[in-house]
Amino acid sequence: MNKVSDHSKSLRGLKGEDNHELDCTLVLADTQFEDNTEEHHWECEVDSSSNSSARGHFLALNVEYDEDYKDPLIGPIQSGDTTLHADDAIIVSGSEAILRGIGMPNLAHKAAEHRRRLSTTGIRSVLVVRVDANDATTSAPEEDLAREVFGIIKPNGVPDAFNLASAVAECSYNKLKLEPTSDRGNNGVYTVSINDDVVGQRFGSVRNVVLDQLRSDFQTSDLNSLFDHVMVCMPPGTVTNTGVY
Repeated sequence: MNKVSDHSKSLRGLKGEDNHELDCTLVLADTQFEDNTEEHHWECEVDSSSNSSARGHFLALNVEYDEDYKDPLIGPIQSGDTTLHADDAIIVSGSEAILRGIGMPNLAHKAAEHRRRLSTTGIRSVLVVRVDANDATTSAPEEDLAREVFGIIKPNGVPDAFNLASAVAECSYNKLKLEPTSDRGNNGVYTVSINDDVVGQRFGSVRNVVLDQLRSDFQTSDLNSLFDHVMVCMPPGTVTNTGVY
């Protein structure tokens, strides 16, 4: 079952593009909070090679799908594999898509060779990103994030025995390994500076601004060509799509 919701203004205010065709890939976002609660919602990722001004962005949608939604034509939608096409959409601040017109947007599954599959084996390069905004900064310093994510040495010279990378390796029986990227940042951690206020802003909007700044800093239109995964550590004060801090 679908439901239509009203999304509020994004980070940079309302600047819409009328009569805009939209093609993007549905991605199911899973947000985990400190109290162990979770929030699931669908976003739409615009390809980095698109001609849209929102290329490379993740867009909130005014059409929401249940987590297990089944389309009458293609069946269950799948994160990273199902594309969305709308003939008439307004892109708001590069962070939100308001779909217009009669009926629901067209959904389709990608051809097998174009599907995004998250690898469950091998060595994956990871860039961890700290955010320095006008009014807030990611709490943990670079050295703490390098230790907690990759197990890179503590200040006293002793490695951190348990970290995200070690947990992934253990759960996969050492078939999947996360390693810090070797040519960017400090031990796989990079601090990006953005000229924006972020407190009270939806983290989806903040994330798009961060990704744009990373592309500018690294002089690339496609971050996936540099890293297998980018982990953005949000500053305190950002909110979820439902307004939860």
